Amino acid sequence: MIADRLQLINRCLLANCSYGLSDGQTVIVDSEKLSKALLCLSEGWREIILMRYFLQLRDKQMGALLGKPRTTVNYQKNAALKQLRTEMEKMNDEE
Repeated sequence: MIADRLQLINRCLLANCSYGLSDGQTVIVDSEKLSKALLCLSEGWREIILMRYFLQLRDKQMGALLGKPRTTVNYQKNAALKQLRTEMEKMNDEE
């Protein structure tokens, strides 16, 4: 089931920036702003965001793939979202 979800990433044919995940899959992000904001995250946090919101994996599934406890994945996801929000707001202020 997780392997099926990981294959979904190959169907994400959006167009600006691509990100490689540790399992060899690639996510392509269409939004230039989102792509830039994602680059501000650490590689680990970026991977968690991409797995959650592009592959639609749950914390427990991400934890199993990343070798981390579910609670750690949840904490890192929330911290990454907070930083991502901050980066997006900075970009909006610059316009």
